[in-house]
Amino acid sequence: TGNTGQTGVSISRNSLPYVTLPGAPTSFNDNEPNIVCNTDYCYRITTNYPGGVQSISLEKCGRSFTITTPPAVANTSAVINGSDAQLQWQAPPSVNVAQYRVLRESGGTGFSTLATATVTNFVDNSYNTNAALCYRIDYTDGCGNASSPGIVSCPIRLTAALAVTNEVTISWTPFSGWQNGVNRYIVYKLTPAGGVLQIVPGGTALTWTAPTTDNTNQQAIYQVEAVAQDPGVPNSSSNRVGVIKNLQLIRPTAFTPNGDGLNDTFSITGQYIRELQLQVFDRWGGLIYSSDHQEPWDGTVNGKLLPEGAYVWSVRIVDFVGRELSYTGTVALLHK
Repeated sequence: TGNTGQTGVSISRNSLPYVTLPGAPTSFNDNEPNIVCNTDYCYRITTNYPGGVQSISLEKCGRSFTITTPPAVANTSAVINGSDAQLQWQAPPSVNVAQYRVLRESGGTGFSTLATATVTNFVDNSYNTNAALCYRIDYTDGCGNASSPGIVSCPIRLTAALAVTNEVTISWTPFSGWQNGVNRYIVYKLTPAGGVLQIVPGGTALTWTAPTTDNTNQQAIYQVEAVAQDPGVPNSSSNRVGVIKNLQLIRPTAFTPNGDGLNDTFSITGQYIRELQLQVFDRWGGLIYSSDHQEPWDGTVNGKLLPEGAYVWSVRIVDFVGRELSYTGTVALLHK
């Protein structure tokens, strides 16, 4: 039938009314965003004429396809928990993903496929902080098209240094894996059991030095968390690093037990001491004083002040983390 006097065309898809076009069109491109790749769609055309006359075509079917490269996975977060790297990424919008591919590289040696997934998370159970591992998420859409390479996600790698002054400095590598980058880093100081001791709302610096004023917690665990610029993107967390501070002992070299209230006794004191046993010996090696209760020595034996001279002392200490340590030295007893 010709198109003379034609008033419009009605198109049905999969036996349902789909679209009506005015006039006398000769073609139609079905590019609806919700079309699913590799799916059969069947169409029938009804040509309308004045007076209700219609011409109905046979039904024709075709399989949908696209050759457009799907967009890359733009945001991949990484949370490190021991030897596990917990990856989580955002699905690309308006894409029918058939399968994700998790790729990994070590130290810039090139990416290789680690696993495949049909969900937006994966756990790498063989993570090693020292290996400088990075990840990338690629995928194939429902039409079999490979996506653009995903943004490379490199987890935060945290290290800590302990100075002789018991000052702790932590440093970390910048996190990568988010299309608009990191907004800020947050430092967590934790107990060995995971309790929070301190939260430091950080900025964009990649190092932080802990104050030396904590005389209670000899051992602490540190972790750094990255917050994305874009809302709704899960945070990324570093590996945890533990630090055990050293004993800081005060070991007097002399004392004057003359009753003036100044430096009248001898004792070994310091930070992080749980138990202390002090022994004092005379010049011949004889034990003249012993205490298990961190009590100071007043320079006497049986209430009698000993002569001036050098006396040898020995201490056995158990610190807050259970380490047993021993120290020896000499102290001068002076009468003036």
